[in-house]
Amino acid sequence: GSDGGAYLTNSAGGPESDYMVDGEPVILDYDFGEEVTVGSFFVGLYAYADGAGHPDSATEFSIDLGTTPGGSEVAQGLIVTADINGPPGQLLLFGDSYTAAYARVTVTDNGYAPGLDVEAAPGGDRVGLTEAMFHANALYTNWSSGEPNDWEGDEDVIAMLATGEWNDFKGDIPLLCYICQTPTSVFEYSGHSDPGMGIYLSPELIDDGDHTLPANDLGTVFEMVFAEFDLGKVIPSPAAADLAVSDGVYDLFINDIANDTPTVALTTIDGGWALEAIIENVDAGIAADKKSGGWLLPGSITGVLSITKLTITADVAFSVSETHELVAEIENADVSIEEVSVDIDGWLGGIIEGQLEGTLDSMIADIEATLGQELGGALAPMLVDALGTLAFGFDFELPSINPEGEAVQMHIATDFTSADFKEDGDTLGLRSVAVPSVTTVDYSSLGTPARSGCGIAEPELTVLGEAPMEIIMNDDTVNMILYSAWRGGFLEFDVPPELFGDVDLEAYGVNDLVAHVSGLLSPAVSDCGDGQLKLHIGDLMLTATMNLFGSPLDMVAYASFDADFDITATAAEISFGVSEISNVKLELTAEQDDQIEMEDVLVLLLKENLVPALTDGLSGDALGGLALPNIALDVAGTTLEVGIEPLWVQRANGNNVVGAQLGE
Repeated sequence: GSDGGAYLTNSAGGPESDYMVDGEPVILDYDFGEEVTVGSFFVGLYAYADGAGHPDSATEFSIDLGTTPGGSEVAQGLIVTADINGPPGQLLLFGDSYTAAYARVTVTDNGYAPGLDVEAAPGGDRVGLTEAMFHANALYTNWSSGEPNDWEGDEDVIAMLATGEWNDFKGDIPLLCYICQTPTSVFEYSGHSDPGMGIYLSPELIDDGDHTLPANDLGTVFEMVFAEFDLGKVIPSPAAADLAVSDGVYDLFINDIANDTPTVALTTIDGGWALEAIIENVDAGIAADKKSGGWLLPGSITGVLSITKLTITADVAFSVSETHELVAEIENADVSIEEVSVDIDGWLGGIIEGQLEGTLDSMIADIEATLGQELGGALAPMLVDALGTLAFGFDFELPSINPEGEAVQMHIATDFTSADFKEDGDTLGLRSVAVPSVTTVDYSSLGTPARSGCGIAEPELTVLGEAPMEIIMNDDTVNMILYSAWRGGFLEFDVPPELFGDVDLEAYGVNDLVAHVSGLLSPAVSDCGDGQLKLHIGDLMLTATMNLFGSPLDMVAYASFDADFDITATAAEISFGVSEISNVKLELTAEQDDQIEMEDVLVLLLKENLVPALTDGLSGDALGGLALPNIALDVAGTTLEVGIEPLWVQRANGNNVVGAQLGE
């Protein structure tokens, strides 16, 4: 064969020598390495690319399964048949599952018709297979006829059809299926939704060029910061060392700096921001201390240093570290000082000023270089602190469905997972996690399910680019919050009489009712299907004891329902709630046989009274809201905070996108 394959033939003599009617049957022996469960045999038929079917392929197999090599202790003579005119890959089912360590496959027919011309015969001159494998530990299969066939070698997604049967599909086409699953070799339970949230900053929000108050862009915010920035803290001390003045040597210090309000401009670039800050009309005190020189030279010199314009430029590159912290690095920092003059006090002032002129350029160059380095060291932490507040953490409470119950306390935390800075806007990716303050539910659970693009696309954060700022929260984060609430007892409580409202239980023959609600599964939201985001609550178990018409009754009921899940933007927070309760299902079992006939009465009682009462507790914005963070900057020891105002909420590809702007 070609491509590293080999023909399964017992004779290389060509026609009439290696047909199944002339030679010994071809046998394949399999060693599974351990006992495994098998229920099918997959074959890839040979020579289908010529459009003439599969003329050289085996079509019938007899399979023995055993616990020893070549043995048949488990099963003997299982006959499976491939369709020579069917798809290139065919899964041949046994009709049952078997546990074995070895298998022997005997090719009993390769479709050859004796007496016919070899080229025209529906068989061929060899037994050809591209693949022949067992599916180990496949305890249950329900493949549609002829499936899976890995058509064109590109069908890697398993789908359940409306009939309940399975088929394999290409992963890049929309699937009209009930359940879709993409293959994976390792299941990962990270504890985080990664990414779970995102923050988009438009170029307009970075700097819109208008720095009047109130601040609605970061350029204005940083300009306010620079207005309070102490330039003296980043000017080296001394500003010039070993400065030669006449026959003396002085160290020159700069103090008491005053200047006009700085202007700041931020520009988005690939990888970060370009910053330009201009400070005009800088006046500073000069104090020069003599280190050596003649006695006629003064021990100290004072005066004023004036700078017409000081320009600071730098590129700021943003990234995320392995520990999920935002990193800002200052690159290409440059400080230029224009039109410098010196006015020295005292009767020697004119002489000293003349002597300083020769060293002034060198002194200013030193100040520029040192100031650039010092400013970079001060600016980077300030930027990280400002944007770092966007990785917010906060306490959150979800009101209990039980009107007498306490709210479930949780903590939501995020940290950075990516930084994608482009000229057309910046996106920060965040991991998210939610944990209850106290865990009260210990039902076995692997965690909350990931949306995974509804099984047909890779999950990703979606930026709409329709607002100055966009806060993206995907459904996985919402589900982590619901999962945390469930662990904290959101669906675990004793049913108080008040939950039945004004219902007269005695009218139903019910007395001495003691009931308990327990959510066996975490609630979850999903838009997979019709695109409408829905809350699914399933396996809500109600256990109860009562006297029913004077006789004791123990019962257990299971309820499930769906509801439209609403995410809205209100003042400084994202609110959750539900509406349009639907698809309510209820199953009830009376433990006492003589009370089975009363099950319909109890179902009516629960459906008309208890279930509506439970769902009313979820209506509107009863599920609470997430507070949006403020962007906080430390200015001269005082924290400057700028709020985020939500504008609207839109759905996009499993993401809840909140359009926002900076506010007061």
